[in-house]
Amino acid sequence: MNILSKISVSALLTLGLTACGGGGGGSSDNDDQSTAPVSGTASKGIISSGNVSVWAVEDNGQQATTPLAQFQTSEQGEFTGLIDANVGQTLYFEVRGRSDGSSRMFCDLTDCGEATNDALDTNNNGRVDFGEWTEIDEQTFLSAYAEYQGSGTPIRINLLTHLVSQSFALAPSNSELESAYTDLQDLLQLTVPPNEVPPLLVTEDSSMTKEQVQDNMMMQGLLSNLSDAANISAAIDDISSQYATGGGFQPETVSFANVSSEAIQLTEALTETAPAGAFASGVKETVSDRLSELNATAANTENKLAASDLPLLPPGL
Repeated sequence: MNILSKISVSALLTLGLTACGGGGGGSSDNDDQSTAPVSGTASKGIISSGNVSVWAVEDNGQQATTPLAQFQTSEQGEFTGLIDANVGQTLYFEVRGRSDGSSRMFCDLTDCGEATNDALDTNNNGRVDFGEWTEIDEQTFLSAYAEYQGSGTPIRINLLTHLVSQSFALAPSNSELESAYTDLQDLLQLTVPPNEVPPLLVTEDSSMTKEQVQDNMMMQGLLSNLSDAANISAAIDDISSQYATGGGFQPETVSFANVSSEAIQLTEALTETAPAGAFASGVKETVSDRLSELNATAANTENKLAASDLPLLPPGL
């Protein structure tokens, strides 16, 4: 069993003791007043045992003062329950770490900051490395606006939905939301819009597709490339501020060559440590090739060195 397999099994067993609900996701705290089913996922790396709150958006574009419902994510970052909402209604979702210290975030970056919990620092190097879990508190949060479309459409809360939601002072219209998502999809060459990217679940039986791996690696490549903050929470705040201040990322201000180069490194880290059963057939052989192709094209366009031409760093750097 490789290191990530050990991490996944031990961490998920530990988190299963604190996560609310099983299998399908977390449970609702106020099901008695709810009328419509909702489900979704929360991830920048899987967010396990996190608090998800859902607000209605009022006619003036402000979110209501009282949440419609609150849920807790499962160990796979899933949540499900009932809310008082109608199809077509705009809702605001927010996931935060819990104040009791039970919330965890899976690290899918090469470095997620200083390790604050020795039990989660499996290689005992004082850092949160790719494949390890880190504690998050209520100051760490991600968000998303979404048009409620019924139980058949899961709500995805991730880094990119958060960037978009935090850039609007008032709730966006559905057309504004779709436009912002299309811009990010085009910039990062995602296979689906940001609000449709499923989380990266690294377990022995998850069978991740090449599209799922590629989109997640590009998303995290953006975060790695644009922020050098010391921890995950600060990095999310940093990139959110950049996106909101600039009115969104523009191709001329973001180097796609650099972002895709970061994504290639993250993909290598993933394929080196993930359990054998984590990938669908052929994924390991195709994702890096596709990212390298995107990187080479971008490097040529931007007059930069492609990732394959960059000098190797000395060991330990």
